[in-house]
Amino acid sequence: MFKYDKKKIKVVESPMKLRYYFNVEIEGILVMMKCFFCKGEMVDDVTNYMSDIGGKFVIIKNVPCHKCTQCGEISYNGKTAAQLEKIVAQAKEKLESEVFITEYKTAA
Repeated sequence: MFKYDKKKIKVVESPMKLRYYFNVEIEGILVMMKCFFCKGEMVDDVTNYMSDIGGKFVIIKNVPCHKCTQCGEISYNGKTAAQLEKIVAQAKEKLESEVFITEYKTAA
């Protein structure tokens, strides 16, 4: 059993209410994250992110994420969450139709 300071594990909510986690390294070993809701294992995956901005939608495809193998809960690391916020802010300025769709890699 590893001993660690629980204060070093941070769960952060961004202004857009994206929940993301900082990975924790203990004695040189990266600890696998557990799901906030069901405590299942989180694995690396991709997902589509959608944001509603005043009745108009921004859809970002193929976003890297951590996904729970049990319940399907999605979380993002800090870098991805910050990039999503940036992409949505840029899309907000460009919204001309009701739906704006972009790829994460091309918009990042």
